[in-house]
Amino acid sequence: MKKNLSLLIVFLLIQISGINANASETPSYEELMNVTLSKLNNSTTPDRYTTCIAELKRISAIYPEEWLTYYYVSLYEIQHTFNNHSSNNDDLLNDASSNIELLKQNKKADVSEVSTIEGYYYYAKIALNPSENGQLYYKNVLDAYQKALKYNPRNPRAQLLFLMFRLNMAGFTGSKQEENIYEQLTQIEKLFESENSNTLNPSWGKNISIAMKKKFETKDSSIHH
Repeated sequence: MKKNLSLLIVFLLIQISGINANASETPSYEELMNVTLSKLNNSTTPDRYTTCIAELKRISAIYPEEWLTYYYVSLYEIQHTFNNHSSNNDDLLNDASSNIELLKQNKKADVSEVSTIEGYYYYAKIALNPSENGQLYYKNVLDAYQKALKYNPRNPRAQLLFLMFRLNMAGFTGSKQEENIYEQLTQIEKLFESENSNTLNPSWGKNISIAMKKKFETKDSSIHH
C-alpha cells in the first residue's frame, strides 16, 4: 500500500512539474502544493486555472485530510467563473460548493477563511445572474462574511470581500454609497502586509486591495480639488 502511494505521489509530481522523481524521495504535501500554487502567480488564464484545479484534486486524493487543498480548489473554481464566461460556470460553482462542505466538516480548517470562501461563493452565484440571484443569496453572503469576521476580525480577505460586496450592492440597489472607502482600504492593506505569504495559508487578495485603493484615491483627489 505504501509503495503504491509513493508511486502515485511520484507520478503526480512528474505530471505537475515535469521533473524526474525517484520513488525513494517522496515529495511532501507542501512541496506538491507549492509547485501547483506557483503556477497562478504569473498567469491567470482559463487554461491555467483548469490545470491547477485538476492538479489540486489529484493532491487531495493523496492527502484527503489536508483542508487547504479543498480551500484552493474552491477558490480557483470561484475565481475561474469571473474570468470564464461559459456554460460550465454552474458546474464549477457546484463543485466549489461541494468542496466548501468538505471544508466545513474538517476540524483542522480555519473557520474564518472557510466562511470567507463561502461568502465569495455566494457572491459568485449572484454575479452569474444578479437580477434573480441577488435577493436569493444576499443574506448568505452577509452571514458568511460576518461569521468570518467574528472568528477573525483581522482577516483581510473577509474585510476586503465584504467591502467589495457592499459597494457592488449599493451600486445595484441605488442605496447610499459607502463612506471612507480609501481609509478602509488603507487599513485592509496593512493587514495584508502583516501576513506571512511564505506559507500555504491563504494570503491572496492584496493586489485587489491595492488596485481598489488607487481607484478610490483618484476619486478622493477629484473631490478635494
